Amino acid sequence: MDAAVRKNLEGFLPADAARRCNRTALISVTVVGDGGKRSGVAVRDVRVDSRPVDRPFAAPGQDATSLIVKYVLESLQGKRAVAANVTKPRLPARPGPIPAARAQQMRKAGLDIAPALAAPDPFTREAWNELGVLAPDPETFQYLVNMGKLDAMAWAEATGIAADAAKRRNQGAAAAAPLKTAKPAPAAAAAAPKAGVPAPKSPAPAVAPKGRPHISPAAAAKAAGGR
Repeated sequence: MDAAVRKNLEGFLPADAARRCNRTALISVTVVGDGGKRSGVAVRDVRVDSRPVDRPFAAPGQDATSLIVKYVLESLQGKRAVAANVTKPRLPARPGPIPAARAQQMRKAGLDIAPALAAPDPFTREAWNELGVLAPDPETFQYLVNMGKLDAMAWAEATGIAADAAKRRNQGAAAAAPLKTAKPAPAAAAAAPKAGVPAPKSPAPAVAPKGRPHISPAAAAKAAGGR
């Protein structure tokens, strides 16, 4: 199957597709304002990596393939639990500023987002190696997801995307506020007929029977008193 997919793609993709796509993702940030209105803030190529910039998979002189085989064999023997046994400190609700040294490392590596960009990193290089080869336990997996959220938030704040998104969200809320607070005046609301209910009819004037003159009640009373 892999050979069939590769054969079909090679005819359409450029020769350097692997180099262009390596560690690169297309990220679009969408702001949802009041009333469900949406506005795009930015779409850009973001260079990402799945492990910290200062945690290379293999140390100098080590063979990466041999390490992968080692981890898999040890996992089959039940000996691999490095990442699961790491003490994971509570993560903050929001990230702090990206440290200057980390930002410099990222620029040197040609990356925008990578683990430990701003979030605390409790994992050793050995644990990151294991995470790169073997599926982690559920607790470790969720911890990595939360780390990634903090790192993405820090990147959005450092690039100004977060501020732009907040500005657009506030503008949408301000525009929708008058529509929510405006109410009809009480008199107008009372006078306006409800949907589906016909307006009341005015009483019809009294009509005398055909062939007889109309006599008002006052005139009739006067005539009876004079008898």
